[in-house]
Amino acid sequence: MNAIFFVFCALSLALCLIFSPDKALPAMLNGANKSLALTLTLASVYCVWLGVFKVLEKARLTDRLATIFKKPVMKIFKTKSESTAKLISLNLTSNMLGLGGIATPLGVSACKQLEEENNRMGAQLLVIVSATSIQLLPTSVLSLISASAGKNPESIILPTLICTIFSTTCGVFLFTLVNFIKRKRAKKSL
Repeated sequence: MNAIFFVFCALSLALCLIFSPDKALPAMLNGANKSLALTLTLASVYCVWLGVFKVLEKARLTDRLATIFKKPVMKIFKTKSESTAKLISLNLTSNMLGLGGIATPLGVSACKQLEEENNRMGAQLLVIVSATSIQLLPTSVLSLISASAGKNPESIILPTLICTIFSTTCGVFLFTLVNFIKRKRAKKSL
């Protein structure tokens, strides 16, 4: 993927230098300025939410959330490990708050533990649920809209919630359907 991205960037730069060299340098500088401003905006949002997450961790609220979600998570993802259930719970709650940067390492660790348990279906389901993640508060998108001087960034909260509930429901339904079909085929082949 990096190679494809590099080829497209190099090709577009070469074409820009050939057809309109007077606009190439200002376009690159303008793009660099915008990307730096966006990076700083997103970094500040992540710093705030990482701080909130650390406060929740220090107050042991993350442990309480993990305890609340432990039984449903253990049943849905078919795991017997409490540490795996805690990682999954934290991944799900981080995703719900729109903190993908926090949720991703937790999800990767949970998937590794599920794979060690030889629980491939649980790991696959976690990837689907994490990728479609129900977002109660889409903080990254809100910060992007705010950074681009968009009006009423909070107006996307309800549509985002509806879309993410729909995408998660569809993802879990399709996952269940595919596994049901696989089990049927496996029974027929015996």
